[in-house]
This record gives sequence, C-alpha cells and structure tokens, in this order.
Amino acid sequence: MTTCRRLTAVLIPCALITSGLVPAARADASSLNDNLGPREIAVGEASRADARGAMAISLNPAGLILSHELVFEAGYGHRPGDGANTVAVSACDSTNVAPGCFYYRYFRAEPEIGDMTFKRHVHEFGAVLSKRLSPNISIGVNTRYFRYATTMTGEDDASGFSSDVGALINLESFNVALVGYNVLAEDSAQYPLGIGTGISARLVMRCP
Repeated sequence: MTTCRRLTAVLIPCALITSGLVPAARADASSLNDNLGPREIAVGEASRADARGAMAISLNPAGLILSHELVFEAGYGHRPGDGANTVAVSACDSTNVAPGCFYYRYFRAEPEIGDMTFKRHVHEFGAVLSKRLSPNISIGVNTRYFRYATTMTGEDDASGFSSDVGALINLESFNVALVGYNVLAEDSAQYPLGIGTGISARLVMRCP
C-alpha cells in the first residue's frame, strides 16, 4: 500500500521596511511590533503570504480568503523588562463572500529610567475586510482607531485612524504578498509607515 503525505513549508521570510520619514522616536508601544502573537514571532513574520485567521490582522488582511472558518481568539502577554502587558481579542469569519474580523487590543507598560517610572498605554479597535478580485488575486484592508497616551519625556499623546492595505496572489502552490502598514498614520511615531512582502509555498506529494 502506498502512503501519500502532504508537506507544508513557508520558504521565504518577509522583509519589513520602515519609512525613513518617521521621526526618530521610541516605538515600544507600536501596534506593528508589540501586537504580534507567538505564531507570528515564532516564524519571524514569514507567514505574511500565508496569514490565515487572526494572523491576517497583524500580517496581511488579504490573507483571510485563504481559510474557510469562524475563529474566536484571545491572548495575553507580559514583558518583565518594563512591566508591559498586552491583551488581544478577535473574531474572524471567512465563511462568507466578504471575509472579515473585528478585534480589540490593549497595551500598557511602565518603563523605569533612573529613579523615575513612566507610563504608556494604547487602546486599539479595528475591523478587517478581505475581497477576492479573481480566483488568484485578493485584497484586504485593516482599519483601526487607536488612542496612545504616554508620560515619557519627548513623547506625545496620539490618537486617530490608521489602515493597513494588503494584496495576495494565490497560485496553486505559491502565494505572493505585498502589504502597506499604517498608510494613513505616517505622522505618528508609534504607528510608522512600513512595507512588507512575502512568499510562501505549500508542497504536495502526489501518488502516481
């Protein structure tokens, strides 16, 4: 009897380029950095071209079309260095014609510099929508409202809307992704403008 196995591999990690127009300020509370979950961090953001389910929120909104499921997720993270705490809750439905997500994120940190303790926190609400333009091409948008407050010297409070825009070419075995992050909030040091790309491959062994 012949046994066939399906092999899955993400081949090429993604590149993230932050715009040089962003002011030289600390971005420790940036949603682009601190809200990546353990799956995204474990693979070095290499799933940008294979961002299924809730991973589409952080990596590529166009990736929602890659799965067909209803997913509820919640996560908590703690960073001892500055006492940071993060909470993320999301609901993603990719079983309909226009897949989408709703999510909420919270970040709080109390870094100590010298004898002084500072505070910074972020509330973020957002929605993701994805649309298949053709059998092989999809696009997605992540629109969010954020409110950032800080007592750090040299930092300012910030609030407003920001959007990520993603595109995905989905071939039989390969996916190619291009994502623009914070395309509407490039004036905020905590939500810097960025560009990400990625390629993934799903290799299938077929029986003769």
